[in-house]
Amino acid sequence: MVSATKLLWEENLRRAGYIPRPAEVAALASGAGKFLVEGLPGTGKTFLAEVYARITSATYIYHMCHSWSSDQEFFLGIHVPSVVRGDADNVESPGVLALVARAAENGPVVVCIDELDKAPEAVENLLLGWLQDGEVPVCPGRSIRTNMKNVTVFITSNGMRTVSDALQRRCRRLFIEPHPQDVLGEILAGSAAAGVIKMAIKVMAEVAEKDGATPSLQEMKNFLHEVEGASCVADVRQALAGWAARGSSGREFALHGKPRYLDPLWGEIRKI
Repeated sequence: MVSATKLLWEENLRRAGYIPRPAEVAALASGAGKFLVEGLPGTGKTFLAEVYARITSATYIYHMCHSWSSDQEFFLGIHVPSVVRGDADNVESPGVLALVARAAENGPVVVCIDELDKAPEAVENLLLGWLQDGEVPVCPGRSIRTNMKNVTVFITSNGMRTVSDALQRRCRRLFIEPHPQDVLGEILAGSAAAGVIKMAIKVMAEVAEKDGATPSLQEMKNFLHEVEGASCVADVRQALAGWAARGSSGREFALHGKPRYLDPLWGEIRKI
């Protein structure tokens, strides 16, 4: 039996423009305040955090991780332009967790720490203490405490490396699967004619599969926008190579192969 809480979350997500899968509904209905959201790029991990913030009327704070992420980004860094100007009063630049701590003093906050798997493993150790007790060290001997009751955390990973067991234990884990093609058609409705959308989804999946990949929703939207102005099949092939292919196999197939749904797609485009 589906609980009232799950039904409410599904309704709220749909109203906010997010078409949920059962996994997302179950996770949000759990009431957990910390989520580790994993899945392929383009499956809606970051969008889920944004939508959650809108639904809960929370302040939204976003941080993208990268290979050179460090403690300064999370706790307290240096604002280089102020140093250059000699502006001593503004040399310190609060890191993302310091910003969250300050915002949480005034109300609910949603923080999205995006693509943690791109950051060095040492960065995860920086997060463990904060996830446990909300302490944010801002200088030797001084820290600020986050009101974690006001904070919901979304940490995303594309699976480039395994996230540490210690961090996984602190989060409600959620794996997001790619949407099936019929749901993608529902999401993309209005981006192009229905027939074009249907065939575009199929042919993009054909091409991406050659590289062992899955096209993201944004790539599909970009592809549909580009093929609106296609004047011949060659234009469609170039768009496929640019938006669906991830490597040489997909690119070769897009430009010179025989995708099953290429001609049907071109037929639908010509009807416009």
